[in-house]
Amino acid sequence: MKMDELKQRLEDERCGLFILAGYDEPEGRSGILTVHAFRDALSPHNRAHIESSVSELDPGIAIRFRAHTSGDLHSPGSLEAFAGLFDHEHIVSDPTGAFGRVNELLRLARQIRSDLAPVRSILWQPHASALVVVANDAGPGESEAREATVRSLIDTTASDDLRKTIRSVSVEATMPAGRYTPVDALSRPAPKTRSRAAGLLARASGIAALIGLGTMTAAHAATPPADMEDDRLMPGLIALVDLTTLGENAYGGRNQFQAVGGLRLYFGASGLLRASAFRPGGEIAMIFTVPDGIGEDAAPGTVPMPTRVEYGL
Repeated sequence: MKMDELKQRLEDERCGLFILAGYDEPEGRSGILTVHAFRDALSPHNRAHIESSVSELDPGIAIRFRAHTSGDLHSPGSLEAFAGLFDHEHIVSDPTGAFGRVNELLRLARQIRSDLAPVRSILWQPHASALVVVANDAGPGESEAREATVRSLIDTTASDDLRKTIRSVSVEATMPAGRYTPVDALSRPAPKTRSRAAGLLARASGIAALIGLGTMTAAHAATPPADMEDDRLMPGLIALVDLTTLGENAYGGRNQFQAVGGLRLYFGASGLLRASAFRPGGEIAMIFTVPDGIGEDAAPGTVPMPTRVEYGL
């Protein structure tokens, strides 16, 4: 199968706003093209055009459509778990430009664990493009040496695209303050039991802390816990804000509003994703709802009242 030809056909605007198209070749079977999209983002016309266009190229290709909910996209506790939702032998089309970078970051994480063992956690900080490696035995001098090793690995093993995406690197002896997305499954802390109401409040509080919304999170932000807990984790999709090519210029600079707006077109108008759009020193007025701590498509009766947050200088 000529992937370039297949990719070109899927770039037709009549194919709609799908998240990713992946291709697999099971042994002894015809190739399978899986098109991932958010819920009902693809119309019957979009699906019909994809089917006819691909069949015209190769009638032996089986076509599968997979619809994702906000729960699917925000629940994964690590980038590795998020990527697992879209695991294929070949990425044919990656409209947001994020999945190639996610896979590169996961490969880098495996190399870091191999060369710097023991490593406790590898964390990604969205909106800062910061990679943080937590190694329990890393003292001040050891941290500097390990940081140099991580930077060397990035220079020698990471692609040019990922190198320009990672803006800062640090090696810490303890879990850092702030909100992060665990890169791999090994970096995910053990879940802690909490009530549903507490989970909703913590998630809403954490998102507000991310964008600096003052009184709503003053207590939460003032006393960060000694270890990373669930309410300090960024949901899987949020991590893509600084991994997508949407809103990015030729020099690697990114307009965060364009990035978030573009992601919302492909991944749905999630309240959590919308709440992550911010600009220091600007004005923000948004509404976001956190049904079950995840997104905007929970079943009727499960969605708490919307919270309106207004912020202006």
